Amino acid sequence: MMRVGTRRWAACVAALSIAAGAAGGCAGTDTARVETRPLKAASGPGKVHLRVAPQGVVDHALEADDVELDAPGYVAVYRDGGGAPGEQIGSSRLLPAGRHRKVAVRLSAKGTPTATVWLMLHHEDNGNDTLDFPAADQPVTGDTGVIVVAIPVASTKGSLHDD
Repeated sequence: MMRVGTRRWAACVAALSIAAGAAGGCAGTDTARVETRPLKAASGPGKVHLRVAPQGVVDHALEADDVELDAPGYVAVYRDGGGAPGEQIGSSRLLPAGRHRKVAVRLSAKGTPTATVWLMLHHEDNGNDTLDFPAADQPVTGDTGVIVVAIPVASTKGSLHDD
């Protein structure tokens, strides 16, 4: 079972802090093209990638703009744990291998996000349709690390920030 250490997460954070287009220490954590919503991107070998724009929580979910998986898997969301992914607070449904757009990443009942959240790709590796990390369903990695993106999150109508 692969374990990702705090130092690798720190390298990812440092890479996300580097100006757009600069090379980083985490799998493709540069800023992607700027559209209506600036996207953050991470990619791995082949066609594996994750692109997500800063956004608000709507109807207890976030949205991954563009996901490509080389095997079935999930997009998971984590609270910020001091500059690295912390507690998992939600995930997408099981996605088949291939490209997916506008993937809903549902937050759990206790899934109130921090101001920054981390979205990460996971492979389904134990034959069911639920994300079972850390016991199974390990993060997708590329040549330079885990496929992960940090984005700012704003509170919006229908979010778990509302009381």
